[in-house]
Amino acid sequence: MVDVKKLKTALKWASFASTMSWVTWVPRLPEIKDHLGLSLDQLGTILMVAGLTMAFAAKPTAALIHHFSSKRVILIGVALSVAGNLVIALAPNGLWLTLGIMISSFGVGLVNTANNTQINTVSVMTGQNERNALSAYATIGTITSLVLGALLLTSLNTLQYLMLIQVLTGGIAIAVNRFMTTKDEGAAEKGTKQVKMPWFGKGTGAFWLALTALYATTLAEFSVADWGGILARDNFHIGSPWFLIVILFFQAGMFVGRTLSNRLNQRFGEVRNVLVGTLVGATIWGVVIFLAEGIGATNELGALILASFGFFCAGWGVGPNWGVLLAAATVPGYPPPVTLSRVFGLLSLVFSFGPGLVGWLARAVGLTNAMLLPVLCLALVGILVPRIVANDRTARAKVAAAS
Repeated sequence: MVDVKKLKTALKWASFASTMSWVTWVPRLPEIKDHLGLSLDQLGTILMVAGLTMAFAAKPTAALIHHFSSKRVILIGVALSVAGNLVIALAPNGLWLTLGIMISSFGVGLVNTANNTQINTVSVMTGQNERNALSAYATIGTITSLVLGALLLTSLNTLQYLMLIQVLTGGIAIAVNRFMTTKDEGAAEKGTKQVKMPWFGKGTGAFWLALTALYATTLAEFSVADWGGILARDNFHIGSPWFLIVILFFQAGMFVGRTLSNRLNQRFGEVRNVLVGTLVGATIWGVVIFLAEGIGATNELGALILASFGFFCAGWGVGPNWGVLLAAATVPGYPPPVTLSRVFGLLSLVFSFGPGLVGWLARAVGLTNAMLLPVLCLALVGILVPRIVANDRTARAKVAAAS
């Protein structure tokens, strides 16, 4: 018998630890860039490896969960993520940095699908969409990593800092794993043939539309993670370690948007909640990044306050999207590990053709102008979400009627 309360608590801590482990090196990205002598486009190209690796991990992840359960796969993924981050810390050049990102990203690919398979089980047990509420703790992991990164920026070098965080997050992941379930809701029975999901054809249009919106909101989120610090430091002229506050406010906005999502969905409807949040957030964000650049050279504090406000609004706009869109992309009638591994495999390409593309654009038009790409992507989510939710409700009604 699964103890849902303990399982939810375990998933909160697992989301916290895995995300904190993944973004550990984000506060050190400007330092790593300078230490290895990388240009913006070189760094962008290296960051593309993360997405390609996680896309490659999609198929073996589904197979591993099918044979070993998501509970055990989480432990494998955490071990790889920790090992990869230590390689990043020790990297003497761009090649070793690439290798570390590959190892860490493969582990993250395993953890993402396995963790969300567990969250799906909780959602089925409680009859509520728990994705946003539990994902909020992933945001806390990011915020904690950023705060520690800022506080320890001058007292610990990159190797010491990353080792400290990896020991902490790895220990948490191991400690809470024992409370997770080995019985994944809706998964195929052991010993049976793994169910295959068609790529195209009848019933797949809604999946691709939801995936497009997931891609757009994820590109907006991780463009901030990869380039927000560099933008604030180099373009807004915000000194160290204060430039990290801009990313911190973005994450704080995400946390608020996610924790309030269920309450706002009940009051205004999930479509209106996402629609207003994304369009308002994108508009304010787009205006603020240009204003902050304009005043940064003469007023560092003003640029910091303005940028923090704009990035907070953008984070709020991103926050509620995850639960709504991931539920819509989880195709009814197929085992969750199959659909979720495909979602995360394809979605991981955002790391290849998202932040990396921002780096390439930055070389041609400047980083501030290049950041309009994630701003427009956030607005696109608001445009697509009414259709996505309508498609999801129709598909689930048909499955329910057929059963």
